[in-house]
Amino acid sequence: MQWFYTINGKKEGPVEYSEIQNLISDGTITPDDYLWNQTMGEQWSQVSSLPEFSDTNPTPPLPSIINTEYTQPIMPQTHIRPDHLDGNISCTAPVRPAWERMKDILFRPFNMRKWFILGVSAWLATLGKGGSGSTSSNARDLGGSDEINHDSFAQGIAYIHNFWSTYSNYIIIGAIALTIIIIGISLLVGWLKAHGKFMLLDNVINNSAEINAPWIEFTQHSRSLFLWYICFSVVNMLVFLIIGGIGILSIAIPCIKASTFAPAAIPGIVAVSTVTLIYIIAAAYIGRFVEDFIIPLMYNLDMTITEAWHKFKEIYSENSSSFIVYGLFYLVLTFASSIAIVTFAIATCCIGGCLMMIPFVGTVVLLPVTIFFRAYSVEYLAQFGEDFICFPDEK
Repeated sequence: MQWFYTINGKKEGPVEYSEIQNLISDGTITPDDYLWNQTMGEQWSQVSSLPEFSDTNPTPPLPSIINTEYTQPIMPQTHIRPDHLDGNISCTAPVRPAWERMKDILFRPFNMRKWFILGVSAWLATLGKGGSGSTSSNARDLGGSDEINHDSFAQGIAYIHNFWSTYSNYIIIGAIALTIIIIGISLLVGWLKAHGKFMLLDNVINNSAEINAPWIEFTQHSRSLFLWYICFSVVNMLVFLIIGGIGILSIAIPCIKASTFAPAAIPGIVAVSTVTLIYIIAAAYIGRFVEDFIIPLMYNLDMTITEAWHKFKEIYSENSSSFIVYGLFYLVLTFASSIAIVTFAIATCCIGGCLMMIPFVGTVVLLPVTIFFRAYSVEYLAQFGEDFICFPDEK
């Protein structure tokens, strides 16, 4: 039997009965639209009044944020909200919800294609962090003695002076060329990493696997983060140059003048070591805060990095001790994850360890760790109130 129908008052058809059911199911025909066939005489009837269509429920359209190029079945969420509304700030409470979110994203359901797409954003977000090396030094017996006497020290200084006098031009040119190459590579890595941070965060927040959409949507945020990376790197370089200068004045020069190790250099060694350690800890905390809190604030509240820092200060000024504890607990989690990684490498007869040493492949293998830590910091931030909640289901 042929059916006719209306959409916004315009007659359409004829179509088969099964097609009418499909149009109602996908929402093209609403319950307020009209239907007619030849058995109904001259009277059109609303869809809602026809019993044969009463069980056909329209399916709502997909949200616009879903990328039509990659969709996945909507699975029931099993994570547990952190107790961010009870007024208590805890480092341990966000662990379980972050763990459950990691499983939702990667294992419910498991999809290899999604893993590799997420691996791209995770690889970009962690550029410059991979790889580890160990250095070893072998003690050498020069001149048949372990002692460095006055004459050998003076001879070493003379050799360095002669070498510099002979090859100084080549050294300077090589140093300039190497510096330019290093700066260029560093800028490229920083630019890609800034984009990767927001790509990874967006995929974790929305349980998606997209590359193009977050790259385009958060271009301005990535540029702001990239400029901050440059400024922070310059500040670090200047600070270490100053510390190095102090070290030369207080340690190296007294030893050179004495042509041996001078006891007067000991206070300089202590001072330089102390200042260096304090600055490294402070810089590590600043970098951790940017990664874990500033970037989510930029993402969630559509802010520049400067605006995000001001917003972060609102909670840091009243919870500075909590954030210090957070940094220490983060080290504990990092140590625990390192043990898990080593255990995995041993359990796979070092095959897993070899895979983790391969660029990008290692990132894909370690994706559960990366996703967990990204979700953990966002769950921790959510404890400070509505403005700091990023996950849509927690708002």
